[in-house]
Amino acid sequence: MRSSRLPGKEISNRTLAVLSILILLVSGTTGALVGLLFRSGAYVPEPSYEPLDVSVGPWSFANYTEFKTNYTLNAPQYTVEPDLSNVINRDYFALTDEMMQAIADHYFVAVPTDFKMFYDIYEWNHENEIPSFVTSDAILHAYHVLFDLSLRGLEEEHFADGLYSLMLHMVEVSLRQYHEISDPLWRECAKKNVAYFSVDARLLNSSWDIPEVVAPWVENVLLLIRSASGFSSQWFMQQTLDWTQFIPRGHYTKSQRLEQYFKAVMWLSRVAFRLKPQDFFPLDNPLNLERGRNETAQAILLCVAMRQLSSVYSIDSLEPMRQWATVFDTISFFIGASDDLSLYEYQAIIDTVYDNPRNYTELTNPSRLGVFMATADNLRPPQILSCFLEDFKSITGTKGLRFLGQRFVPDSYVFSELTHSQVPFRCLPKALDIMAALGSERAWELLEDEKSYTNYTEQMMMLREMFSNFTMDSWTQSLYWLWLYSFKTLLMKPAPGHPSFMRVSEWVDKQLVTCLGTWTELRHDTILYTKQSYSYYYGMPTPPPGYVEPVPELFARVASLCDMLRTGLAARQIDDIDVISKLEDLQWLVLRLKLISEKELSGVALDESDEQLLRNIGDYIADIEGTKREGGRAALVADVHTDSTTGTVL
Repeated sequence: MRSSRLPGKEISNRTLAVLSILILLVSGTTGALVGLLFRSGAYVPEPSYEPLDVSVGPWSFANYTEFKTNYTLNAPQYTVEPDLSNVINRDYFALTDEMMQAIADHYFVAVPTDFKMFYDIYEWNHENEIPSFVTSDAILHAYHVLFDLSLRGLEEEHFADGLYSLMLHMVEVSLRQYHEISDPLWRECAKKNVAYFSVDARLLNSSWDIPEVVAPWVENVLLLIRSASGFSSQWFMQQTLDWTQFIPRGHYTKSQRLEQYFKAVMWLSRVAFRLKPQDFFPLDNPLNLERGRNETAQAILLCVAMRQLSSVYSIDSLEPMRQWATVFDTISFFIGASDDLSLYEYQAIIDTVYDNPRNYTELTNPSRLGVFMATADNLRPPQILSCFLEDFKSITGTKGLRFLGQRFVPDSYVFSELTHSQVPFRCLPKALDIMAALGSERAWELLEDEKSYTNYTEQMMMLREMFSNFTMDSWTQSLYWLWLYSFKTLLMKPAPGHPSFMRVSEWVDKQLVTCLGTWTELRHDTILYTKQSYSYYYGMPTPPPGYVEPVPELFARVASLCDMLRTGLAARQIDDIDVISKLEDLQWLVLRLKLISEKELSGVALDESDEQLLRNIGDYIADIEGTKREGGRAALVADVHTDSTTGTVL
C-alpha cells in the first residue's frame, strides 16, 4: 500500500525539489540531520526522511503433519548379574572384563567398530543370527542421507543452471543500465553490479567471457577466491570478506559442478548491499554514509533489473524473479528464513517509493533514495554476525540486502549469543552450548568450566527461556528447524516406566552424543546455507528378537520430517522419483519403529511381523540410504563457527 507521505509521489519533480529544500530547512532547524552526503568533493547536508509503511511477509515455507504417539509407560524393569549370567546371548561376544562391568552397572556398553555404516552392523547381525538393537542414531542417519541427497540433486540438476541463466540476464541488464544512466554516481553503481554478477557467472562457467569494462575488477575477485587467504577488503566494493569461506566443503566436493555452485552461492550470500556500513572511523564519518547510499543504489538497480527483459528472458519480465524465487524459496523450505533483507522486501519498498523505477530521472532522485533507505532501515535487523567486525562496531552496520542471504538458524544464533562480545573473550563456542540451550541438563552440567566467563550463565538462561517459548509454528517452519526440534525428544530425562538401561546417567550421555552426531550431519548438509567386536557364533536355531530404542516421540518427528520433505518437493514440482520413493519408505519404517517402541514401553510383546522387521532392519536401511554404490561412510565433519581474532574454527 502506497503512502501519501512520500515527497513527490503525486506531484511534479519541480515541486519535489522545492519540497526537498523545505524538508532540509526544517531538519536543519530541529537538529535532526542524520549525516552528510559526500558528492563531488563537497559536503552537502543530508536531510532526515520518514520511513514508509511497507507490508512484507510473513512467508510459509512448509506444511507440517504431526504423528501422535500412544502408549502408557510400563516397560519391564530388570537388573543384570555381575557375571552376566542372566544375559542369554552373552557368549555371542568377545567381552572384556571392562565391558562386562559396564553392562552389569549400566545395562549397556558402547565400543568402537570397524563398520562404516549402520546397516553394515545390522546385516552382519542378521547373517549371524544375532538380534539387533535398532538405535535412534541409525534412523537419524538415514534421514540425513535422504535430506542430503535431495538437496544435492536440486543444486546440481536444477539450481546451478538456473542461477547461471539469471546471472547472464543480470549482467546484460546491468550493462544496459551502465550505458543508459547519465548520473555519474548511479552509473558507477551499475558498473559495480556488472562486475558483481560477472564474478558469479564466471564462477559458474570458467570459460564465460567477462565484459571488458569490468574485467580487472572481476579477475581480482576471482584471484582472492582462489587464494582463500583470509580477510581482505582489496576489491572493487571494498568490503572486508573472509575469503576462506569460498573453500568448498560438505557434499560440495563431490563434483566440479557442485564446487562451482558452492562458490557462486557463497558469493551471492556473503556480499552485502548495506544501508549504514561502519567501514570508517569514527562511525559518523561521512564516508560511511556515502558508501551506504552507493551500496543501496546498487541494490535498487539490481532489483529493477530483476523485472526487465533481456535476451535470456525475452518474453516475460517477471521470469527473472521467478527463477530467483525457485532457488530462494526452496532454500527457505530446507533451512528457514533469510537473516538478511531479501529481494522480496526491497521490491516491496521500490513499489512503494517509486512510480516508475525504470525512469532513470525518478530512480536517481536523491530524495527517493533517502526515503528508500529510511524505509529499509525500519525493517528487521540481522540477528547473526557472519562477518569480520571490530568491538566498537554494531551488527546493524551489516544490515542490508543480500542477493541470496544466508539463513537464520537457532544454533548459529546460540553461538553468536555465547561468544565475544556478548560473552567477553569467549572466542569459540562448544557444540554442547546448543544442547544446553535446547534444555539438556546434562549438557549444562558438562559446561561447568564455561560458567566462569562473564555473562555466560545469564546469556544461557536467556536462550533457554527463548527456546522453551518457541511455538510449534517456529519449530516446524523448515526442515532444518524441525530436525533440531527432534533433538528435544532425546534430551528429555527418561521417566519411571522407561526401560532400566535408559534411566542410568550413561544413557543420557549416549543420547547427548546422538544429538551431537546428527547435529553435525545437519550442519554438514547445510554448510552452504554442522568397533564393536563380535565372535563368530553358530547354532542357535531361534535367535531372540531384536530391540528398538524406545523413543517413539523421535520416530514420530522423523516421520514428520520425511512427510514435510516429500510433500515440499512435490509442491515445488520436483519429481525425483527415487528420492520420493525412499522418503516414503523411511516414513513407513519409522512409523513401524514408533509402534514397536510404544509396545516396548507399554510392556506389550512384539508379534512375528515386528520381530521379522527387526531381523531385516539392515536391508531396509541399506535400501533406503542406497549409499553402497558410493562406498558410503557415516562419519563426517563440518565447520560451524569462525573466531575472527585467532582465525580458528569450530
